[in-house]
Amino acid sequence: AENLSLMFTFRGIPCVYYGTEIEFQKGCPIDKGPKAMLSETGRAYFGDNIEGTIQATDFTVFNATGTAKKTLDSVLSQHIMRLNRIRMAVPALRKGQYSTEGCNGNIAFKRRYTDSTTDSFACVAISGGATFSGIPNGTYVDAVTGATFTSDAVKLAAAEALAQAGGEEVATGPKAPEGDLFMPGTYTESAKGFGGDVTVTLEVSEDAIEDVQIEGDDETENIGSFAVEMLDDRIMEAQSPKVDALSGATVTSNAILGAAKKAMRAAGADMNAFPDKKEEPVAEKKNEELKTDIVIIGAGGAGMTAAINAKQAGKDVILLEKMPYAGGNTTKATGGMNAAETHYQAEQGIDDSVE
Repeated sequence: AENLSLMFTFRGIPCVYYGTEIEFQKGCPIDKGPKAMLSETGRAYFGDNIEGTIQATDFTVFNATGTAKKTLDSVLSQHIMRLNRIRMAVPALRKGQYSTEGCNGNIAFKRRYTDSTTDSFACVAISGGATFSGIPNGTYVDAVTGATFTSDAVKLAAAEALAQAGGEEVATGPKAPEGDLFMPGTYTESAKGFGGDVTVTLEVSEDAIEDVQIEGDDETENIGSFAVEMLDDRIMEAQSPKVDALSGATVTSNAILGAAKKAMRAAGADMNAFPDKKEEPVAEKKNEELKTDIVIIGAGGAGMTAAINAKQAGKDVILLEKMPYAGGNTTKATGGMNAAETHYQAEQGIDDSVE
């Protein structure tokens, strides 16, 4: 349910694997090989669970019979319907830009969408509670209970929660000696990322972060994995986890930074003693004339292939990419390879050939 909540409030277009609403084939591997029975895999036939009739009278409102009714009445199916109704009612959850600025929670973010007639702003907490600052003036509606709040009430509730916590960050646990930032040692904490737990280990002296190690083997390769590989340097350079999340890997980034804050508190740090992240100075714009044969915009698979071919043809090429890493949507593409006469087949007694 928590993963579905994230998918339906964070993604532009949520995608649900068939049978998710009844945890169909839960625990079964997707593919056990060419000789496995279909019923033993995650790709087993789902059709028996949607037999019957469905007569829709409105969005997520219907009359159903047979096993289709049982499927649609299941707990997760009802949860998906609620999430769809919330998305339908809140334009920001469908089309808004997201931000984690001023969000304090395990998985928390803001989204905002505006056009000539709409100003939709949403504060979202996926896992546990959260506090938010920097909220625009207006009237807010709890998307689950329907209760309404003014922006002042929201801000007051956040302020009270922060005050009870002793300031901007939760001020519990050990305290470093007077005049020191930390209690020297090595501290490890974890937080929930996009694919699983991420772990941050900090080695600290009395007044500095000496080393940062990040582990997150379950994060999405070439998306969350970039945050795992790059945020240690950002934390070391800033000597603080109050740094920007990596574009395109916000969930993993926030988990890493949250775990780093927990490790610092375990080391006796007062997070209020660390300044908020510095605003990056706006680079001075300058005109520069570069001469080339071809300019390619976008360093995804197509852009890089075009650049390689152009270079091999003897052309000068400039390849532009706005993200902090190359690859574009190609980094999210997956697929499989078929092979015959391998030693894996031989070890399992499978007789196969390239023919």
